[in-house]
Amino acid sequence: MINVLLVDDEPEFLDQGKIFLESADERLNVSTALSAEEGIELLDRQNFDAIVSDYQMPDMNGIEFLKEVRENRNNLDIPFIVLTGRGREEVAMKALNLGADRYLQKSVDMKTQFEILANIVKKEVKKITEKMYRNLLEYSPNPVTVLSDDMKIEAVNEKLLEMIDQKRDKVEGSHISSIVLEEEENKLERVHAYKNIEQDEVATSYHTVIRGGSGEEINVLVSISLLPESEKSIVVFFDLAEWSQNEQLITQIKDFDIEDPEEILDTLSKRFEEVINEEKIKSDIRSDCLEELTILMIANEGKIHGKGIIDELRERFGISVSAGTMYPILHDLEEKGILEKHEGIQSKKYSLKERSEAIAIAREKIKSLFSQYLLLYHLYSAYMDRD
Repeated sequence: MINVLLVDDEPEFLDQGKIFLESADERLNVSTALSAEEGIELLDRQNFDAIVSDYQMPDMNGIEFLKEVRENRNNLDIPFIVLTGRGREEVAMKALNLGADRYLQKSVDMKTQFEILANIVKKEVKKITEKMYRNLLEYSPNPVTVLSDDMKIEAVNEKLLEMIDQKRDKVEGSHISSIVLEEEENKLERVHAYKNIEQDEVATSYHTVIRGGSGEEINVLVSISLLPESEKSIVVFFDLAEWSQNEQLITQIKDFDIEDPEEILDTLSKRFEEVINEEKIKSDIRSDCLEELTILMIANEGKIHGKGIIDELRERFGISVSAGTMYPILHDLEEKGILEKHEGIQSKKYSLKERSEAIAIAREKIKSLFSQYLLLYHLYSAYMDRD
């Protein structure tokens, strides 16, 4: 999914832009803002992969918005595309000089215009993603590899070569089976394939075993994610022997191996505060776990109405969710056969059809997501602390 922030002071343009962009590519998820100020508020609340902004807007124009994003919001890498009117080449040049990635002139042919814009967004996101993962390969304190669609190893960092005691020319270009035990290969291949199909429905962190240079078995925790705009996956390996010396990571992940929904919610709440202090990462976890948190809250209460879930999310996790966000989630869970709706006098209440199964699925998804973000947080910390 590529999250795009579209900013323009014309409501009709925003509505049509959202429709055309999301129709051009189902991977594009567009949020809209009627002003640069509203766009800044959205940037403070959630992460975006690209920003598309009109130039001519009241109060704060597109150039001023660009400067705010680059200088005061520290979003130096996020692709920023400026929309201009015809004959405004001087605006386009100024935008490029101030750090815009591309500009596009508005056109009366909106369908064609947004098809072009969709391609620009995807290309810019792909460029910045490749740069980010090149940095990850270079600076990661952990072993990392990039897998092609056919499970061949395209690139590795020095840490992985040290772990498996192999030469680069022997590893790069070889199949993943050259380092993963045969019985574990199918697991990685299955996850890699599913990630290409439906990213949100597959565990991205799990335990596996790889082969060292002398044939020894190395227990590792794997974090796998799909590179946007490609069929490649990036795989990060965490040596459990090294982590076990501290045991913090394993303990924090195993803490979710409980069945009581109240305990799971309490554990997750504590982990937010004790382990991950980066507000952006907390926000990502909260938004990614929203469906699972909803299931656990319903499991904990037995029956609960939508407003009760919204209030609980705010009080327990500091998550502000509108009814417009919550009720589609409840409807989707009902469509999947997970929830049962009970009509009341004043409001509808929801319960779980298969409580134990729903709790188990929600717990494993949260455990996987938390593991992934915890691991990425350690990578992020090491990257920021590098010399």
